[in-house]
Amino acid sequence: MIGSKSRERTQITKALWKYIEKKGLKGETGDGVTCKYKTKAGKWNTSKGGQVIHAGEDDLFYEFVGERDKISMMELAGLIEQHIEA
Repeated sequence: MIGSKSRERTQITKALWKYIEKKGLKGETGDGVTCKYKTKAGKWNTSKGGQVIHAGEDDLFYEFVGERDKISMMELAGLIEQHIEA
């Protein structure tokens, strides 16, 4: 999605957001779509509209997020962490 070049975490996040925008995966404010996610504290929260990423609309991103149809933008950092090497 963003290439294999070595990058800092902030650069990876920026590149992923460019990919999300380019592919039109970000939800729209007021579209009625919601997504539940677990916080670091273990509580459940809900993201709505523009905070939802429609991962199921892109095969590569769908695989990246663990084959989930939609994720909260709040989960993106944790997903990046699972895929990077120190």
